[in-house]
Amino acid sequence: MTINKQFLSMLAILAFILVGCAPAAAPLGTPTAAESRGDEPGGYAELVEDLRAAGAVVEPQAEIDRSFFQVDGRIIQVNDDAEVQVFEFANEAARQQASSLIAEDGSSIGTTMITWVDQPNFWEKDRLIVLYVGRDQAIIELLTGLMGEPLTEPSTTSGDEPTAQPGALPEAVQSAVQRLVETQNVAREEVEVVEYEQVEWRDSCLGLADAGEMCMQVITPGWRVVLESGGKQYVYHTDQTGASIRLQSAPAPDKSKPGSPDSGADQSRAVQAAIVKLSDELKLDIGNIEIVSAEETTWSDSCLGLGGPAELCLQALTPGYRVVLQAEGQQYELHTDLNGDQVRLKP
Repeated sequence: MTINKQFLSMLAILAFILVGCAPAAAPLGTPTAAESRGDEPGGYAELVEDLRAAGAVVEPQAEIDRSFFQVDGRIIQVNDDAEVQVFEFANEAARQQASSLIAEDGSSIGTTMITWVDQPNFWEKDRLIVLYVGRDQAIIELLTGLMGEPLTEPSTTSGDEPTAQPGALPEAVQSAVQRLVETQNVAREEVEVVEYEQVEWRDSCLGLADAGEMCMQVITPGWRVVLESGGKQYVYHTDQTGASIRLQSAPAPDKSKPGSPDSGADQSRAVQAAIVKLSDELKLDIGNIEIVSAEETTWSDSCLGLGGPAELCLQALTPGYRVVLQAEGQQYELHTDLNGDQVRLKP
């Protein structure tokens, strides 16, 4: 039987068109759209839901930056008296890598040596690492029921006393305590050492350079110290001996306190950060600082318009605030970004 060559040619062209229109299969190992959204289950929100479903009272608190993990964490208050730190990673593989750095007794994470003020308890599950520093068995059992057995072994220290005793505080930590006593005008016994850890800062400015400040780009051993006074927490960076101390963060002013800045009015994080910055610069109680004005603006560069002569600033529009504060009869202008993560004092 003779087949028309023209007919065969048409069949070949049709087959080629059909193949070209078929959806291409994803190469082996390539994530699908659903897998690459970054919204995998097993995150912070689910933990909060699970805790509440278990009957716990959960109140989300502030975000935290811990040097030993590459992700920021969040503090949740559980049953009114326990602070639990939650670290959420992009995926389970990233969490597993971080978990592998935690020592069995919690005394170190990678190269960071940590002296806890009480027993550290770590858990891991899905994309989360959870940390509770304390010995409340109800909290430990609650988290173990949801997260599985802890990564760390319970402390062998007898009794309920914290493992870090006041007399054993490193010199740098004692210096940070003295700085808080002087700047906030409180008694030494009113200051509680919440946590302190040995870290390596990326520069001689302890990772907290001021506007235009020249910092040596050298690894600087030191301490990260968390103190509490009057129910408020303060975070300090120090060098190894405490000769150099810088305030990383402090709470917002108490708006119920007479004479406090802008009493009764809501303040943005940026304005609060500016107050903290000036308080640390002047070694002055934040209750003695008044807000003159706070104007939302857009800075011309990443240095908030206050770059130093040798400083490299990204030429990109940066939303933020121009904040004018008054202390001891003198006014000061501070520039911030939108969230108060970066604050610079205008000379």
